[in-house]
Formats: sequence, structure tokens, C-alpha cells
Amino acid sequence: MALDIIWTISAQKDRIRVFEYWNERTQSREYSQKLNRSISHRISLIKEYPSAGLSTDKPGVRFHVIARHYKLFYRIQENNAYYIAILGYPSEPG
Repeated sequence: MALDIIWTISAQKDRIRVFEYWNERTQSREYSQKLNRSISHRISLIKEYPSAGLSTDKPGVRFHVIARHYKLFYRIQENNAYYIAILGYPSEPG
């Protein structure tokens, strides 16, 4: 089952905040681009395998770990995958 992807406003802001942080910290967009590729890869997996993420204590909410220090949270409803947050802590690029 292929899902449509929907980013909540909150998750969009999280994503921008993470990229801006790394662009400023490294004075380059290289690491942000790497994170973006990792996020895109996880999204493609979730589109095909919605339950591939790890479950949380919130009913219906799952997550994937991105680049060892961020969690990409999502919820599946009908034929949609809603990305609801990117949470984590920055560390050195890896």
C-alpha cells in the first residue's frame, strides 16, 4: 500500500530548524543535504511499509531514527502518512 505523505506545519518547522542549525554550525549545506537524503529514504520505506517504524507510547504514532540523533515521528491514517515532528539533539555530523 503506497501512502500519500503529509507534513504537519509543526514538522515542517522542525525540519527547517534542523537544516538551518546545521547550515549555520558547519557553514555548509552538505550535512543538511545528507540529513534530507536520510529523511527521504525513510519516507520511501514508510510509504511501502507503514509499520516499519518503531512504536511509541502514543497510540498510532511511530518513529524512525535519522542520523543517530533525530527521531522522525509519523502517524498513519487511511491512505496518508502524517509527519508530525522531528525531535532530537544535535551532535557532530556523522
